[in-house]
Amino acid sequence: MLKRLNYCGVLQIAFLMAAIPSFASSEIAFPNGSNVVNVVTDRGVKNDGTTDVTDKLNNILTSDKNAVKIYYFPKGTYLVTGQVRGFHNTSRSASAAIHGPWIVGESRTETVIKLKDGVWPQDTMAFGHMGDYPKRNDEQVVLHTGDCGNTTFERQLRNMTINIGKNNAGATGVVFIASNSGYMADVDIVSEDGQGSIGLSLSGMENGPAYVRNVRVDGFKRGIWTHSSCMITMSQMVVENASEWGLVTNHIVNVDSIAITMKPGAPAVMNLKLGALVLLNGWFNGQAADTAAVYNYGRIFARNLHSTGYRRVLRGKEWGGSVFKAPESNYLAEFKSRKSMGLFHDPGVGLNLPVKYPPPFEWETNMSKWTNPKKYKNSSTSWTQAFKKALNETGKTSIVIPYGAKYQLADNLTVGNDFSLVASTGGALKGGKSLIIGDGSAPVVRVEGIRGKGTTVVVSTDRTVVLEGIYCDVIANGTGDLFVNDIMGSLTVKNSKQKVWVRKFNKEYTGGLRINKGTAWVLGYKSERYNLKAQVLSGAVLELFNFINLNVGAQEGPSPNVPAFDIVNGDFSCALMTQVAHNSPNFDVIVQEKRGTRVKKLYPSDNPDNNHFALYTGFNPSNYNIVETTRKESLRSSHLQDRLRITSTAGSTIEVSVGVRSQSRVSVELLDARGRIVYVSNESIVLPKGTHRIALETGHLAPGAYRMRVQTNSQTLTRPVVLTSSL
Repeated sequence: MLKRLNYCGVLQIAFLMAAIPSFASSEIAFPNGSNVVNVVTDRGVKNDGTTDVTDKLNNILTSDKNAVKIYYFPKGTYLVTGQVRGFHNTSRSASAAIHGPWIVGESRTETVIKLKDGVWPQDTMAFGHMGDYPKRNDEQVVLHTGDCGNTTFERQLRNMTINIGKNNAGATGVVFIASNSGYMADVDIVSEDGQGSIGLSLSGMENGPAYVRNVRVDGFKRGIWTHSSCMITMSQMVVENASEWGLVTNHIVNVDSIAITMKPGAPAVMNLKLGALVLLNGWFNGQAADTAAVYNYGRIFARNLHSTGYRRVLRGKEWGGSVFKAPESNYLAEFKSRKSMGLFHDPGVGLNLPVKYPPPFEWETNMSKWTNPKKYKNSSTSWTQAFKKALNETGKTSIVIPYGAKYQLADNLTVGNDFSLVASTGGALKGGKSLIIGDGSAPVVRVEGIRGKGTTVVVSTDRTVVLEGIYCDVIANGTGDLFVNDIMGSLTVKNSKQKVWVRKFNKEYTGGLRINKGTAWVLGYKSERYNLKAQVLSGAVLELFNFINLNVGAQEGPSPNVPAFDIVNGDFSCALMTQVAHNSPNFDVIVQEKRGTRVKKLYPSDNPDNNHFALYTGFNPSNYNIVETTRKESLRSSHLQDRLRITSTAGSTIEVSVGVRSQSRVSVELLDARGRIVYVSNESIVLPKGTHRIALETGHLAPGAYRMRVQTNSQTLTRPVVLTSSL
């Protein structure tokens, strides 16, 4: 029950740099006929923890060098004595393009690739000066997915643990490389003695765009290292027990929700001289009272950062610019390293839309609840008929689209009934038709791995829909929440009630973002060429973080009448914009904005950085209760936001203080360390403008780490908490 506080007192609550609660990882299994390669039963790999399987795994992962198929690792321990590496090609030519593979474990905690103790005892990594980047030993990596430069397409790594054992101070846990499309998810990377070199490296010849979510790195000197020219987007990340740095970024990186716990004397984050970093929703716990949690040497946009054990959250300088200091505080509401710009209004802050994450999803492990269109295909039945028969089955929750066939469709398909999961194991839909997500009994529908030139996923339901690893266009015409992770295709939003959260968006050539109605929040957008990149129409809202356009080669120049962004009485903000030209010109017009009948244009020459913009604001701040200001530097913006503070509690009641800037409906959730919702207020209350005490009755919850999530009309507020035993 949620209620206004009647204060008593016995449980104690404290701020904690707890792990970001994330997707709850479930076991993954596939039905017969999925054309999945089981490395144990199909290829004879031993997972007994004593047999050296290094050579066998290397042979398997390089045998099909251009196949989007799943290599499935059942539960067990796979002992290795050297590097396991996917197909590797450094030519960068289009003819050398590699698609896949997808490496999938049965269990995040019980599928373990483990390095034998003492294989790489010496740490040979060298670190340059603070504005430079480290030099990594690429040979001492336990699992390297392979590097084919900017043609490393459709890679996946998910649902397993990489353990570097003991006495392997020179070992890197994982190097993950993907280009344009590909993601890594639900992975633990562990050093048993806390002496590993790097936990996760996202650095290659031209890594990205790629997406990484729900990865935990524990016990390495250096947690996560990125050195990418084409964008890395991360979400719901945890780094624990790092001793030198938790996260180092160079080039274009986006991070949303990260918790870092450092050993004494070290900063949590460093953004180096080539960095363009968007850092949202961070919690940093250290033991370095004379320094900052985050050091910046490049370009940065930060929001909702918390630190404990540091002097301040953020400080540093922008490369080529002057030294700046963010407010000397352990909380930073919003900050940008250069001034903002706006054609009609410039409130100095972004839209700050509510941020949501996909709900936890339990994979279907009951094989009797799966169906497969292949069982209906024969000489007299088309693939269209076979799919429709499969989707009309009763009592089924999941459908697989197996690798190995070309599914030529003559009509659209609709996913409804009891279906909650559509999973491709590498199969592609042909024919230019639509996969429609319609109404049904399952409250959440997950669709992953959909591929096919000309195919469109159409969301037309009030249900929550999660799309991940999508290699086609998407039309959002529903009324529920839509989450899109790792998409290579266009996105069009057509329903005013549709709310969309996108993490890692890549669309080259034609298409892009068309926000005709509704609301879209997009983290990480990379494109190429000169077509319109985004359009926001009247009544629609788009908040974008980190846009880069690459103009490569001797191509046709941009039309003077085609802007990169066309804002037609809609609301828009973009934190960090970059144009990169390789032997070709850039856009003449960055933003064209229309208010009523007036039209203004933003040109590269309007900004001292020419093709680099820190924050563009194209919205009326009065619509968001934001007071416009002429100040161009960082805003101490607590007065612009709703606020949440956790105070002392008693008995079985947690006390929180919620400040709302205008009358707002408020609801509360608690999530455990696995990301599962364990408390939901059974009612919401309406609070007038001001600060209010609220109590949560939580006596039924066990002691431990949780995350509180409070939803107001305008924001999602989160805080990590710990419930301890009664005094």
